[in-house]
Amino acid sequence: MQALEKRFEKLELLKKNVADNREQLSKLATLEMGKPINQTIAEVDKSIKHIDYYIQNTERFMHDEEL
Repeated sequence: MQALEKRFEKLELLKKNVADNREQLSKLATLEMGKPINQTIAEVDKSIKHIDYYIQNTERFMHDEEL
């Protein structure tokens, strides 16, 4: 279970880094893709939500499932 805890820590760190650099990442995406800033902010926010989803559901995803 220690490996799983390390995964949680890394995901939490990733989430924090993305959230802390939200504005910078949004500006970079705007420059790279030419999208309006409000769209790239929404994309960064969506990424944060996806990371949070995986943090909340990792244990469930790791269980064996009978098909």
